[in-house]
Amino acid sequence: MQPFPISHPVAFKAVVLIGVIVPFLATILALYFLWERAVSWSDLALLAIMYSLIKLGEEAGIHRMLSHRSFQPHPVVKFVLLVLGSMALEGPVLDWAATHIKHHARADREGDPHSPVEGFFHAHMGWLFKDRIPDPNIYCRHLLKDPIIVLVNRNYGFWVMLSLVLPLVIGGWTGLLWAGLVRIFLVHHVTFSTNSICHTFGKRAFAGLHWWQLDLSGYLIWILERLGLARDVYRFPPDVRARRFPRSENIAPGVPDRSR
Repeated sequence: MQPFPISHPVAFKAVVLIGVIVPFLATILALYFLWERAVSWSDLALLAIMYSLIKLGEEAGIHRMLSHRSFQPHPVVKFVLLVLGSMALEGPVLDWAATHIKHHARADREGDPHSPVEGFFHAHMGWLFKDRIPDPNIYCRHLLKDPIIVLVNRNYGFWVMLSLVLPLVIGGWTGLLWAGLVRIFLVHHVTFSTNSICHTFGKRAFAGLHWWQLDLSGYLIWILERLGLARDVYRFPPDVRARRFPRSENIAPGVPDRSR
């Protein structure tokens, strides 16, 4: 299911290139204005708010909820999280989920869409220009049966435009620059860094979340569960965790497992 059926590979890669280059150039322009002090605290506050909400939508919504089925939210919560995640400008939610599921199936091996084995740049963003997105009908066919997911996926272009119109309406052209284009640049490269930096230099073993490690999306899921807006939250049972990770006694209790 492709909301924008770009069949020609060159046209597809051109669209991806524009989506990566324009925010980069806008960030350079924003830094110039910052040097010239042509920026207000309201611009930076709007940037922080939109960045935080959209990253939560991407991480808690598309990543944990769709790709890993780590919890089941209330339908309204599901819709809001997926809309926010779509505003990350990282592709429709079904394409995002299909790519991530394929990544876990072939993690850091041949067939992994963004494996660091093929080079740091490939893992960071080069993979976007190499192959087409994995087919959701193959990797996440079960998600195609959910009308909310299909609705959000089909209207991906609208959510992207909304993510630019909102900061323009709220903050004018500087709001669009900082909370729109710079925000896209930051969201992109923080996400890309997970594929490149973390998979190249990070530790492979995962023993759970320690008390000193921040996990904002995990806290959000915990809050939603307490409010009755999320159910079936996946956690390692204590006995299973004790057998698999005997040295994980410092794991913060109650926080949803983020290894899924």
